[in-house]
Amino acid sequence: MTLTDFNSLSLEDCGAALVTDAELSRLMAVTLAEDGVEAGDISTLTIVPEGRSVTAELVVRESGVLSGMALLARAAALDPMNGRLHIDVLVKDGEAVDAGAVIGRVSGRWRDVLTCERTVLNLLSRLCGVATRTARFVGAVHAVSSEVKVCDSRKTTPGLRFVEKYAVRCGGGHLHRIGLDDAVMYKDNHLASIHPAQ
Repeated sequence: MTLTDFNSLSLEDCGAALVTDAELSRLMAVTLAEDGVEAGDISTLTIVPEGRSVTAELVVRESGVLSGMALLARAAALDPMNGRLHIDVLVKDGEAVDAGAVIGRVSGRWRDVLTCERTVLNLLSRLCGVATRTARFVGAVHAVSSEVKVCDSRKTTPGLRFVEKYAVRCGGGHLHRIGLDDAVMYKDNHLASIHPAQ
Protein backbone atom coordinates (compact mmCIF):
# COMPACT_ATOMS: atom_id res chain seq x y z
CA MET A 1 0.00 0.00 0.00
CA THR A 2 1.32 3.43 -0.96
CA LEU A 3 0.55 6.23 1.48
CA THR A 4 0.71 9.89 0.51
CA ASP A 5 2.10 12.46 2.93
CA PHE A 6 -0.29 15.29 2.10
CA ASN A 7 1.56 17.61 4.47
CA SER A 8 4.72 17.44 2.34
CA LEU A 9 2.89 18.52 -0.82
CA SER A 10 2.35 22.09 -1.95
CA LEU A 11 -1.19 23.29 -1.25
CA GLU A 12 -2.07 23.02 -4.94
CA ASP A 13 -0.70 19.47 -5.20
CA CYS A 14 -2.38 18.53 -1.92
CA GLY A 15 -5.73 19.68 -3.29
CA ALA A 16 -5.28 17.67 -6.48
CA ALA A 17 -4.15 14.50 -4.65
CA LEU A 18 -6.53 14.67 -1.69
CA VAL A 19 -9.62 15.85 -3.57
CA THR A 20 -9.53 13.87 -6.80
CA ASP A 21 -11.65 14.64 -9.85
CA ALA A 22 -13.79 11.61 -8.97
CA GLU A 23 -14.35 12.99 -5.46
CA LEU A 24 -15.24 16.43 -6.84
CA SER A 25 -17.72 14.89 -9.29
CA ARG A 26 -19.30 12.83 -6.50
CA LEU A 27 -19.59 15.84 -4.23
CA MET A 28 -21.08 18.08 -6.90
CA ALA A 29 -23.54 15.38 -7.96
CA VAL A 30 -24.75 14.97 -4.38
CA THR A 31 -25.01 18.69 -3.65
CA LEU A 32 -26.70 19.56 -6.94
CA ALA A 33 -29.16 16.67 -6.52
CA GLU A 34 -29.87 17.84 -2.97
CA ASP A 35 -30.82 21.24 -4.42
CA GLY A 36 -33.07 19.70 -7.09
CA VAL A 37 -31.05 21.06 -10.00
CA GLU A 38 -31.93 18.16 -12.32
CA ALA A 39 -35.65 18.71 -11.73
CA GLY A 40 -35.22 22.36 -12.65
CA ASP A 41 -35.00 25.66 -10.84
CA ILE A 42 -38.60 26.82 -11.22
CA SER A 43 -37.87 30.34 -9.97
CA THR A 44 -35.12 30.87 -12.53
CA LEU A 45 -36.96 29.12 -15.37
CA THR A 46 -40.06 31.29 -14.95
CA ILE A 47 -38.32 34.67 -15.03
CA VAL A 48 -34.83 34.50 -16.55
CA PRO A 49 -34.72 34.57 -20.37
CA GLU A 50 -32.99 31.60 -21.99
CA GLY A 51 -29.57 32.08 -23.59
CA ARG A 52 -28.38 35.23 -21.82
CA SER A 53 -24.87 35.16 -20.39
CA VAL A 54 -23.51 36.82 -17.27
CA THR A 55 -20.30 37.24 -15.31
CA ALA A 56 -20.74 37.57 -11.54
CA GLU A 57 -18.14 38.48 -8.95
CA LEU A 58 -17.55 36.44 -5.81
CA VAL A 59 -17.18 39.03 -3.05
CA VAL A 60 -16.06 38.20 0.50
CA ARG A 61 -18.45 39.32 3.24
CA GLU A 62 -16.17 38.62 6.22
CA SER A 63 -12.41 38.52 6.51
CA GLY A 64 -10.84 35.10 6.77
CA VAL A 65 -8.75 32.50 4.95
CA LEU A 66 -9.76 31.40 1.46
CA SER A 67 -10.36 27.74 0.71
CA GLY A 68 -12.18 25.99 -2.09
CA MET A 69 -11.71 28.28 -5.08
CA ALA A 70 -9.25 25.95 -6.81
CA LEU A 71 -11.51 22.96 -6.15
CA LEU A 72 -14.61 24.70 -7.49
CA ALA A 73 -12.76 25.91 -10.59
CA ARG A 74 -11.81 22.27 -11.29
CA ALA A 75 -15.29 20.99 -10.47
CA ALA A 76 -16.92 23.38 -12.96
CA ALA A 77 -15.32 21.49 -15.86
CA LEU A 78 -16.16 18.02 -14.54
CA ASP A 79 -19.31 15.92 -14.60
CA PRO A 80 -22.03 16.85 -13.56
CA MET A 81 -21.22 20.56 -14.10
CA ASN A 82 -19.69 19.89 -17.54
CA GLY A 83 -18.66 23.49 -18.17
CA ARG A 84 -22.03 25.05 -17.32
CA LEU A 85 -20.03 27.56 -15.30
CA HIS A 86 -16.54 28.93 -15.67
CA ILE A 87 -14.82 30.04 -12.48
CA ASP A 88 -11.87 32.43 -12.68
CA VAL A 89 -9.79 32.33 -9.50
CA LEU A 90 -8.46 35.78 -8.55
CA VAL A 91 -7.13 34.89 -5.08
CA LYS A 92 -5.39 31.62 -4.25
CA ASP A 93 -6.58 29.20 -1.60
CA GLY A 94 -4.73 29.63 1.70
CA GLU A 95 -4.50 33.42 1.39
CA ALA A 96 -6.03 35.80 3.94
CA VAL A 97 -8.83 37.93 2.51
CA ASP A 98 -10.61 41.01 3.78
CA ALA A 99 -14.32 41.76 3.60
CA GLY A 100 -15.14 43.29 0.24
CA ALA A 101 -12.36 41.48 -1.66
CA VAL A 102 -13.28 40.03 -5.06
CA ILE A 103 -11.90 36.47 -4.97
CA GLY A 104 -13.20 35.20 -8.28
CA ARG A 105 -15.63 35.51 -11.15
CA VAL A 106 -18.30 33.07 -12.26
CA SER A 107 -19.46 33.22 -15.85
CA GLY A 108 -22.01 31.28 -17.84
CA ARG A 109 -25.63 31.45 -18.85
CA TRP A 110 -27.77 33.38 -16.37
CA ARG A 111 -29.93 30.33 -15.74
CA ASP A 112 -26.95 28.11 -14.94
CA VAL A 113 -25.28 30.69 -12.69
CA LEU A 114 -28.47 31.26 -10.69
CA THR A 115 -29.27 27.55 -10.48
CA CYS A 116 -25.80 26.55 -9.24
CA GLU A 117 -24.87 29.60 -7.17
CA ARG A 118 -26.15 28.32 -3.81
CA THR A 119 -24.28 25.02 -4.14
CA VAL A 120 -21.06 26.83 -5.03
CA LEU A 121 -21.46 29.42 -2.26
CA ASN A 122 -22.39 26.83 0.38
CA LEU A 123 -19.26 24.77 -0.33
CA LEU A 124 -17.05 27.84 -0.50
CA SER A 125 -18.46 29.22 2.77
CA ARG A 126 -17.99 25.91 4.57
CA LEU A 127 -14.39 25.48 3.45
CA CYS A 128 -13.46 29.10 4.18
CA GLY A 129 -14.95 28.69 7.65
CA VAL A 130 -12.84 25.60 8.34
CA ALA A 131 -9.70 27.28 6.97
CA THR A 132 -10.30 30.48 8.93
CA ARG A 133 -10.91 28.68 12.22
CA THR A 134 -7.85 26.49 11.65
CA ALA A 135 -5.72 29.58 10.97
CA ARG A 136 -6.88 31.10 14.28
CA PHE A 137 -5.78 27.99 16.19
CA VAL A 138 -2.48 27.84 14.30
CA GLY A 139 -1.85 31.53 14.98
CA ALA A 140 -2.59 31.17 18.70
CA VAL A 141 -0.31 28.13 19.04
CA HIS A 142 2.51 29.65 16.99
CA ALA A 143 2.42 32.75 19.18
CA VAL A 144 3.72 30.43 21.92
CA SER A 145 5.79 27.98 19.87
CA SER A 146 6.34 27.68 16.14
CA GLU A 147 7.43 24.06 16.59
CA VAL A 148 4.00 22.79 17.69
CA LYS A 149 1.75 21.43 14.94
CA VAL A 150 -2.00 21.92 15.03
CA CYS A 151 -3.42 18.64 13.72
CA ASP A 152 -6.86 17.74 12.49
CA SER A 153 -8.84 14.58 13.21
CA ARG A 154 -11.36 12.39 11.44
CA LYS A 155 -14.19 14.35 13.07
CA THR A 156 -15.35 15.77 9.77
CA THR A 157 -18.79 16.38 8.29
CA PRO A 158 -19.98 13.08 6.76
CA GLY A 159 -19.34 13.15 3.01
CA LEU A 160 -17.07 16.21 3.20
CA ARG A 161 -13.92 14.69 4.71
CA PHE A 162 -11.55 15.28 1.80
CA VAL A 163 -12.58 18.86 1.11
CA GLU A 164 -12.60 19.75 4.82
CA LYS A 165 -9.13 18.29 5.26
CA TYR A 166 -7.99 20.38 2.30
CA ALA A 167 -9.46 23.41 4.08
CA VAL A 168 -7.41 22.53 7.19
CA ARG A 169 -4.27 22.64 5.04
CA CYS A 170 -5.39 26.01 3.61
CA GLY A 171 -5.57 27.30 7.19
CA GLY A 172 -2.06 26.11 8.00
CA GLY A 173 -3.07 22.97 9.90
CA HIS A 174 -1.32 19.60 9.74
CA LEU A 175 -3.28 16.61 8.43
CA HIS A 176 -3.05 13.78 10.94
CA ARG A 177 -4.71 10.91 9.13
CA ILE A 178 -7.30 10.57 6.42
CA GLY A 179 -8.93 7.32 7.53
CA LEU A 180 -8.46 4.31 9.74
CA ASP A 181 -6.06 2.70 7.31
CA ASP A 182 -3.22 5.22 6.99
CA ALA A 183 -1.94 5.85 10.53
CA VAL A 184 -2.03 4.27 13.96
CA MET A 185 -3.77 6.05 16.81
CA TYR A 186 -4.57 4.26 20.04
CA LYS A 187 -7.21 5.87 22.21
CA ASP A 188 -8.76 5.06 25.57
CA ASN A 189 -11.39 2.83 23.96
CA HIS A 190 -8.65 0.72 22.37
CA LEU A 191 -6.80 0.45 25.67
CA ALA A 192 -10.02 -0.52 27.45
CA SER A 193 -10.27 -3.60 25.24
CA ILE A 194 -6.81 -4.70 26.39
CA HIS A 195 -7.20 -3.83 30.05
CA PRO A 196 -10.93 -4.01 30.81
CA ALA A 197 -12.12 -2.33 33.98
CA GLN A 198 -12.41 -4.75 36.88
